[in-house]
Amino acid sequence: MATLMRPAYVSCTREGGPGSDSRRKEIIRNHLMYSRMFADYHNRARADYSKTLEEQFDALQEKTSEQFNNIVRDFQAMIAGEGEVPEAEQDPAMATHLRSDVDSAEKILEKAQDVLQQISQRQ
Repeated sequence: MATLMRPAYVSCTREGGPGSDSRRKEIIRNHLMYSRMFADYHNRARADYSKTLEEQFDALQEKTSEQFNNIVRDFQAMIAGEGEVPEAEQDPAMATHLRSDVDSAEKILEKAQDVLQQISQRQ
């Protein structure tokens, strides 16, 4: 706010002499009434919000990609080469656990997609 009020403050410091107090009050009043201060403040707040939101979704996307890559790696480890028994058959408990992790990841991705859609509809 101080930055947005600076033009009025500068004008006020130039005032002196008899009646300067009332002129300073008038300068502040006019600045508050007729400047674009509140619109500028709104625009700055919106830009800061958008930047923060973008940073958070970038971080979410990075973590999601990281988890997805881990799942792909685990699946690739389960695929058997020629003549080998698939890892899922060698360790059914691990296959069940991995399936549970994949289901959880799918739910998280669906929720993230819903949030992104809601946010994009608001803007």
